[in-house]
Amino acid sequence: MSCHLHDPHGILSHEHVNVIYAGSIQLADTEGWDLRKRLICFEDGKQTDRHLTAYVDFPPMFTILDSGAFSAWTKGKAIDLEAYVDFIIKHGDVINVAANLDVIPGQKGRQITEEENRLAPEQGWDNYQKIQRLLIKKQRGDLITRVMPIHHQGESLDILKRMLDEGCTYIGISPSNDATTRQRQKYLDIVFGHLESQSKRILTHGYAVTSEVLMQSYPWFTVDSITWIYVAGFGVIKTPMGSFTFSEDPRSLKSKDNLRVVIDENGEWSIMNAHYQHAKEDLDRYVREELMMDVMFLAQDYWARARANMLYFDWFEKTAAGKKRMHYDG
Repeated sequence: MSCHLHDPHGILSHEHVNVIYAGSIQLADTEGWDLRKRLICFEDGKQTDRHLTAYVDFPPMFTILDSGAFSAWTKGKAIDLEAYVDFIIKHGDVINVAANLDVIPGQKGRQITEEENRLAPEQGWDNYQKIQRLLIKKQRGDLITRVMPIHHQGESLDILKRMLDEGCTYIGISPSNDATTRQRQKYLDIVFGHLESQSKRILTHGYAVTSEVLMQSYPWFTVDSITWIYVAGFGVIKTPMGSFTFSEDPRSLKSKDNLRVVIDENGEWSIMNAHYQHAKEDLDRYVREELMMDVMFLAQDYWARARANMLYFDWFEKTAAGKKRMHYDG
């Protein structure tokens, strides 16, 4: 048995990429947002357990469970594989996808050896098979098809071929966080070139694919991103016109990457980049008519910015991303 799409409530669209929203948040904080596509992390422990327990009181969702292997690796910790399996079983009613328990090579803070790089995907594949055996042993073999193997940038293409030989039709793809966009594109060109040569269409999930360029350039079925909530903490909202940093205090604006919006003591606001002064009217209209908010509210309220970013990604996935769609044929 191998990983296949499990979406009994039809949450996901086959017409465009689906953005899955990562980040540690309470469902109550986003009640009424129609935020029905979530990625949560097992490594968060009891907090994740509370989140998933609460899902029964909300409308059906599409939920990806990430093992948290990378986060644990950065802390020098290890994740107990059997505890992870027990967690999948406990919340099997609300978990649509559970990421394999990958093995991150080496230790944080030191040079990774070639041997560690070679062994890590093999150990990860061993974990994938161990999870399957444990699910059968614990009489939940029905959950095997929800466990997703993941191919990482830097791994041999043979690892990906192994997943396909196993019969997987829904596979995780993980570009390297340390690579440049161009380096990621070279990796993804190879991966998708191989996937598109298959007789059966393969659905892909892009782990931490937050770049709009990457989302637009490849036929992802799903991607997850923490950008929507992460940048909100820095005063940023993403819009079809670009990213804007909102603040009531111009001294707090350190970012040079975004257009800066400053509000004076009278509540009047302006864009601090002269080249984009013409965008003020369009931005004002977007905030009022599309977001149904106002600039002062965005400057003052973290959750307003997070919601604005969610609405941007909702727009992006339907209108700007997924130009090269792979249509799943069953």
